[in-house]
Amino acid sequence: MVDELDGVKKLGVDEEFVRLQNLMQSNYNELQHIQKKSMDEDAKQKNDFIENDIQHKTNQTKLRNLEVVYKTIFENSAVAITLTDENERIIFWNKYAENLLGMEKDDLYMKPVKSLYPPDEWKKIRSENVRQKGMQHHLETKILRKNSEPLDIDISLSVLKDHGGKIVGSIGVIKNISERKRAEKKLRELNQILEEKVYERTADIKELLRQKDEFIGQLGHDLKTPLSVLMNILPIVKEDSDEPEVKKDCEMAIRNVNYIRYLTKETLNIAELSSPNIQFDVKDTDLLDVVDNVIEDNHYVFEEKNIKIKNMINEKIIIKADKLRLGEIFNNLISNAIKYSDDDGGTITIDAHRYKDSVTISVRDTGIGIIKEQLKYVFDDFYKVDNSRHSLGSCGLGLSICRRIVEKHGGKIWVESPGLKKGTTFYFTILSSSEKVNGNISENVDRILKNVEYDRDDD
Repeated sequence: MVDELDGVKKLGVDEEFVRLQNLMQSNYNELQHIQKKSMDEDAKQKNDFIENDIQHKTNQTKLRNLEVVYKTIFENSAVAITLTDENERIIFWNKYAENLLGMEKDDLYMKPVKSLYPPDEWKKIRSENVRQKGMQHHLETKILRKNSEPLDIDISLSVLKDHGGKIVGSIGVIKNISERKRAEKKLRELNQILEEKVYERTADIKELLRQKDEFIGQLGHDLKTPLSVLMNILPIVKEDSDEPEVKKDCEMAIRNVNYIRYLTKETLNIAELSSPNIQFDVKDTDLLDVVDNVIEDNHYVFEEKNIKIKNMINEKIIIKADKLRLGEIFNNLISNAIKYSDDDGGTITIDAHRYKDSVTISVRDTGIGIIKEQLKYVFDDFYKVDNSRHSLGSCGLGLSICRRIVEKHGGKIWVESPGLKKGTTFYFTILSSSEKVNGNISENVDRILKNVEYDRDDD
């Protein structure tokens, strides 16, 4: 104020009045601002209080609604629910728990939860260390009803802790699985009975198969001697006779004896392959060598039947196989392809491809094909397609023998055909060897050129 009075003395009255007026206005404006701010803050606090009160009431309503929903779910749950305190005493449960246990409030309230379980089952529950894990789902055990009847149950346990990590209780959700356990027991009993019956039937079947193989083997050996005699005598009778009818009859007899001898040989082969005691001489085998030999052995048949043979195996593939038995597979498959080729000839293609630890081999022909309904029967014993059922050149065992040999090697065999007049392809798998290619380039080229010679008429 001293400074302001000094200003009055130095300035004129009008100027001093204006200055004081401005100063008062400024102070008044500042006061108004302070008062307004104070009122705004009071209003804000009041509004916040009102909003908080509304929110509080809303939350209370939601909480009450949730409590109603919770109680409804809790009481109408299809499983038993129990709540224990920090001392493992039951303090809360639902109606289903009472029904499951056959107990009432006086039987459950503050009862040690361990008393609900047989001692061994409680020990099993304890061994799960639920208090350390905090949770255990679907533990199958037994619980005791009021009358001491044990029930099979599935229980899930959850440990409750406060903010400080102290255990304050636990929740158990219990499902009655007695019906399921009874059904499982019944199923085990039925399975046991079934296994015993299967074992008995299997033993019977094995005995029948043994008798069948024994009969076939004995029959084959018994036929060998008279067949050999007939094969020696019939050509002599034919040669010595001057009667055309006798010669004709002898030729027919020789054909039938040859067929019976072939049938006997193949039947004995099937019996041998069916025996669990058969042993194969499995060694590292050069697949290309085996195929080359089979092609060479049948070379004249290919020329006679106007069959072109294509060997597409152009690399050295080593497989685990019995060399003689493998040759038997190729001979049977090639003979089958020739038998069902068209009258004007055809083409047989042999190929092989590696797939990881095995080799898939194919023998494809351009012959009469196989209808879909016949595909599943071609490997059955004595099965023949329609146009060869009465042929003495076929006994219907070649493909069955192939199947047995392949399976004895641990592989599989199958056939595919688009249909009649569209050819047929036979596939089979066999284990490959870990042996690396040991041939040289010129050797492999010679092999390829040799195979190309069989197809020289293609051009």
